[in-house]
Amino acid sequence: MIEGKIPGAKNRTGQIEMYDSKRFFTVSGNRIGEVEGVMERQDVLNSFYKEVFPENEKLATIKNESETALSLSDSDIISLLIKEKNGGKWAKLYQEGWKNGESYCQKYPSQSEADAAFCSKLAFYTDDPEQIERIMSKSKLGQREKWENRHDYRDSVIQKALAQQTERYSGTKNSPSKSDSEGQADKVSETSEEWPDIVEFEEYELPEFPTDIFPDWVRDYVEAIAESSQTPVDMAGMLVLAALATCIQRRYVIEIVPEFVEPLCLYVLVAMPPSNRKTKVFSEIIRPIRRYEKYLRSEFEVMSDERKVEIDILKAKEDELKKRMKKGEVDVKHELSTIKSKIKTLQELYPPSLIKQDITAEGLIQALRQNQNRLGILSDESGVLDIASGLYTGGKTNIDIFLKGHTGSDYVYDRKGSEPAYLDRATITLGLAVQNEVLQEFVSKKVMRGRGFIARFLYSVPKSMVGYRKADGLPVPQHVKTNYDNNISKILEWKTGGTVSDEVRNESLVEFVKNEIEKDTIDYDEDAPPQYLCLTEEAQAVYKQFYEDHEPRLHPDKGDLGGVNILEWSGKLVGHLMRIAGLLHVAENIDKPRLPLAVEAFTVKRAIRLGDYLISHARKAFGEASLGNNFEKQKKLLLALLGKIPKEECENKRTKTDIWRLVKGKGFPNSADISKNLLDGLVERGYLRNEYVKRGGKGADSIVYMINPKVYEMTKESGD
Repeated sequence: MIEGKIPGAKNRTGQIEMYDSKRFFTVSGNRIGEVEGVMERQDVLNSFYKEVFPENEKLATIKNESETALSLSDSDIISLLIKEKNGGKWAKLYQEGWKNGESYCQKYPSQSEADAAFCSKLAFYTDDPEQIERIMSKSKLGQREKWENRHDYRDSVIQKALAQQTERYSGTKNSPSKSDSEGQADKVSETSEEWPDIVEFEEYELPEFPTDIFPDWVRDYVEAIAESSQTPVDMAGMLVLAALATCIQRRYVIEIVPEFVEPLCLYVLVAMPPSNRKTKVFSEIIRPIRRYEKYLRSEFEVMSDERKVEIDILKAKEDELKKRMKKGEVDVKHELSTIKSKIKTLQELYPPSLIKQDITAEGLIQALRQNQNRLGILSDESGVLDIASGLYTGGKTNIDIFLKGHTGSDYVYDRKGSEPAYLDRATITLGLAVQNEVLQEFVSKKVMRGRGFIARFLYSVPKSMVGYRKADGLPVPQHVKTNYDNNISKILEWKTGGTVSDEVRNESLVEFVKNEIEKDTIDYDEDAPPQYLCLTEEAQAVYKQFYEDHEPRLHPDKGDLGGVNILEWSGKLVGHLMRIAGLLHVAENIDKPRLPLAVEAFTVKRAIRLGDYLISHARKAFGEASLGNNFEKQKKLLLALLGKIPKEECENKRTKTDIWRLVKGKGFPNSADISKNLLDGLVERGYLRNEYVKRGGKGADSIVYMINPKVYEMTKESGD
């Protein structure tokens, strides 16, 4: 602790943080050594700051290679900016920041895109990255945590703004009022407004799945499957989480703090293009679960048949006694009561199912009843999403059971024409691998979003390896496969309790139920209360710190996770990560004779490390397919147009119908595929410009579109 002023805008990198304001910390007052007080050490601070936060090489190169001779002060730039034709918008962004739903923010679905647009505008007036950073940091846009603390984000936004700005302000720094050349303000407006700056589709720098959060036996298998199938490690990593949840759910829950309890089920959705071997990865991940399920079924088949015969005999005896009572034989009343009691006790046994795939909501309710109210729906197809969306119900969604199953809640089903059902702590895990188009359609459904179904999923949108795959991917080592299969089986056989003996712990579930069936009544109770996992004191401290860091990010005005598309999802993230901590805890302790019920701090830290990954991929999922902002379709249309229209014809005016005729062979077979909303999205980003043409009675008025010439320069530079 020294006295000084931080000589820059950066505060944090890795494990090092520096602050001279907006933070506090507590000290004991007990001095260590002979230090008498806080000393002024500005020189030392300057040197250390330069060492910790070296100037970004790319930004330095841009700055050094600058050809712009004009130098404007910060106030000059702001003055010029607000006097443009759209100056009111820039002034609002500078003074009030990005606000979702405000008219001046309509072109920017996210705050990151507003940051990019504002920096791009500043880059028109200055090629000095430090000046852009300084002005941004003074603005309301620059007062959110992401800009203040993420130097990598700041550098990336500024670098792109400078690299993509093909025009520079070249007027004098005098007042931009009208002059003999129509004034500098008009010059700026003509340059920047005739063909506006392009706000690119936000490119998400998606992190790779951190496999080191897993214990060795899981990590080794995930990485081996990815290598063998030549697929992203993300797909195997996310699907293994779903597999673990299928094995563990309902038997254990995790109590994070008193009265904050989470079940250990997950809803996971991985989206990838076709030909990415989703089926192969899926089959390898769930293989030991299927094998164990098959084993249970073979053992239960005989017992189930015996139980049915026993129940049928008792029911026949019941019918006989009822007939005798009707004839006046009242002495059989006691015997009839005993028979009824036995029938009630002897519930019909069903061959167990651990996994379903294509199943209706009603079928799911029945399957839960027959399988101790817990089930995994693991599939490499999107059938369950189609069914939940109303495939068999005339478009009416039927997602109540899915909503309850995610929270492990009781579910009462009593509809006309169906058998009533009461499900105690119904618990479901969903693990789906679908195509990107399915994801886009799914997250665009108003009802699904409005009822919170979409927010319950953890998303992964990995980059496809198609075109980069090796022909000779290494096969999964046999010992790695065997270790994974055996440990998944152990988890499935592991009964709750945490205090069972070593001998009983590894007893087969089938053998246990067999022994119980030989008794008069079955004591084995799947409906017994779940075993509670809890956090150690140190783990609770880790959780609380993460919670306190995460919560401000949800602020609707200041938080980077406060946007309308991602807010509800982000609000569930803490609970989801604690569920993952519970799953990791079980996997980490698979070789111990008893499962420790206290989850350690290092396990919670591992789960939290997955948070940044999940946030990035959720942004990708919602950003590319959110309602009214179908970015993926906009990109597809833009690329189709660029492939048909050379630069010298880009300013030719074309109607919506003209555009459709150009691209109908490029994935837009119907004229309705080219909607006004789709074109308006490209206009808002600056890729297109539109004009309203009045025909003066000679035909219907129409809207025509032109392509921004800057698009061709961008694609030339990027090679796309």
